[in-house]
Amino acid sequence: MTMCTPSRTRRRLHRRTERGFTIIEVMIAGVVLAVGLLAMMAMQIAFIQGTSAANDVSVGTFVAEKTVQRIEGEAVNWNSYAPNLGGGNTPMLNALTSNGNIGQWTLLYGGYPVTHEAIPTAPAMAVANPASRELNARFCVDGRADWQVPGRVLVGQIRVTWATNQDAPWLTTPPSPCAESRMTDVVYPAGVANTNVNVTYIPFVLRRQNL
Repeated sequence: MTMCTPSRTRRRLHRRTERGFTIIEVMIAGVVLAVGLLAMMAMQIAFIQGTSAANDVSVGTFVAEKTVQRIEGEAVNWNSYAPNLGGGNTPMLNALTSNGNIGQWTLLYGGYPVTHEAIPTAPAMAVANPASRELNARFCVDGRADWQVPGRVLVGQIRVTWATNQDAPWLTTPPSPCAESRMTDVVYPAGVANTNVNVTYIPFVLRRQNL
């Protein structure tokens, strides 16, 4: 009868604890790690895209609100000096209410896209490359107005349009007018919102004060 001494038992346990991982275990661990890394990368990409989209909405809303503020500023001249909304005192109001434009979408800022600060591009401004967001004014601004009370109360809305892929189709070298931004078949083809174009609206109401 053979008896195991304590030292022999310890040596056997020591050999067991020195066993490494099998190739299958290593492969499984690698697959799990790769899946985890891919999931993290996908989450990061989705986060970046969501942040960019949210920033575009903020910029578009800011441009629309700034345009409304300019129109409201012009309304002071409408009250005081330009009762018929004509002349150089009310250029935006004049554009929105000129013959044939009432109730129709009308391009503002000369018809050219604007920057994130609502500064229109000059026709001679060359677009360096699609990555130059400061130069690429991607936001097209138009508006419509209707008389609620003829000559007294004007209601309307400003619309800002931009491409969701950050490469607006109306950008060329030099930038082209924003004619596409107000075309139904671009913004709402067949009555369905175009997923490649995003739009924000800001309403306004102007009341002419008694002189």
